[in-house]
Amino acid sequence: MSNNVDNKLLGNVKNYLCQVDKKQLYRQAVELQARDQNKIIINGRRLINFSSNDYLGLSSHPKIIETISRSAKKYGFGSSASPLVCGKTELHGRLEQELANKTGRDRALVFPSGYQANLGMITALSKLPDMVFVLDRLCHASIIDGIKLSRAKFTRYNHVDMIDMQAQLGRYPDSVKLVLTESIFSMDGDVCPLPRVAEAALEHAAKLIVDDAHGFGIMGKNGSGTLTHFNLGQDVAPLMVGTFGKALGLQGAFVAGEDKLIELLVQLARPYIYSTAMSIPLAAGVIESLNIIEKEPQRAKLLFERIEYFQQQCTDKGIPCEFTNSPIQPVLLGESGAVMRACEQLRDKGVFVVGIRPPTVPEGTARIRISINSNHQFNELDMLVESLAVVLKGKPS
Repeated sequence: MSNNVDNKLLGNVKNYLCQVDKKQLYRQAVELQARDQNKIIINGRRLINFSSNDYLGLSSHPKIIETISRSAKKYGFGSSASPLVCGKTELHGRLEQELANKTGRDRALVFPSGYQANLGMITALSKLPDMVFVLDRLCHASIIDGIKLSRAKFTRYNHVDMIDMQAQLGRYPDSVKLVLTESIFSMDGDVCPLPRVAEAALEHAAKLIVDDAHGFGIMGKNGSGTLTHFNLGQDVAPLMVGTFGKALGLQGAFVAGEDKLIELLVQLARPYIYSTAMSIPLAAGVIESLNIIEKEPQRAKLLFERIEYFQQQCTDKGIPCEFTNSPIQPVLLGESGAVMRACEQLRDKGVFVVGIRPPTVPEGTARIRISINSNHQFNELDMLVESLAVVLKGKPS
């Protein structure tokens, strides 16, 4: 009996993987042999990396490396327990206070990852009575999974469509309504019109929760985030999520907001309660990263200069890029096979970009996702644009 079950299980797995492969949707992680600033080596090939979320080039900053190393020697690396057992140190507490101050919120709570932050926040809030979540259709997978796992009442509105959002809000006149959106959408790169969202939400007595993963560190004064960029306070958005794995160049995340809501997460957010706390040297590294962003605002200025330069070069060469006001610049090709072929051809020219395919993006919208950072040199951007021009227009090498 056991052999029959095993054979059926493996047969089903094999069939599923075959179907994924046929649809050009098979996923494989590439292994980097080395990396240095914007250069990476994969299978012996030296490539310029245009897929990293290291927007301000801080992942290899000498001061951060020195801080992490010094902290590891003092404390060791692992925190050795969940925060509510004995895994939270004074460094974690200091980091949370600095995040609260920077974002203009009452409190902050640190999580091991952005995925866990969204999961923990949503599942905790779902325990409250009469809750309904109203979310943008292009919200990140971690938000969708948080909704599904919590079995919360929810509805979705068409991407940044205020009329549809208000229609969805109007379906629940007597509920406690929370509108969930990203600040910068991770696959499209567009900046959410948060003031319009806030105004529409207010008309239906709803509050905002903003996932600022891709905006924290590059938007707002000294990287304080997209909400501060738009002068939207805690009264409008009582909770926000930020991550350390993008502009801050490290790993981990936080939820910041109104005091009692953060306390609710301490009591109910299972990813916080049951996960080992962020490593102690990493917490020290994040504090140092925040300090560097505060002291070196020119990094964000350099980033947006490079984004503007890339867009102008694309315009000059007729490259059909979906221009955005963020580091994420998608080139939509539609068909998954075409995207993967283009990515491989670009690698042959020394450029590393990643193809994004369903189910990460909707059917028919497969794309090359280009990510620009402040360390990219203008000649590297020229190389990217020239390579795109050749590959996308089908010209011979």
